[in-house]
Amino acid sequence: MIYTMNATTEQAPTTLQGMKNVEWVLGTCLGCDVEVIQANQTKQVKDYSRYEFAESLAQSHDKWHEEHFAEELQRAFESGKLMAKKTIQV
Repeated sequence: MIYTMNATTEQAPTTLQGMKNVEWVLGTCLGCDVEVIQANQTKQVKDYSRYEFAESLAQSHDKWHEEHFAEELQRAFESGKLMAKKTIQV
């Protein structure tokens, strides 16, 4: 499961807790463990200046994106490789 959310890292556990049942059902139906990738404070738009957003929200999302997007992208890539490897083994 890939979760992209506007939530901060501090808020994410509450949001993710609500998804545990969905993950369980999906894992049960597919007969496998469900791997979770989460990306927090995702950017909704490329250029916040073109929309009515709170300036602090825009700045925090831009800063988070600069500092964390590369590592989130790498985690997603590694998870994709793992999924492909598991698929080939089946």
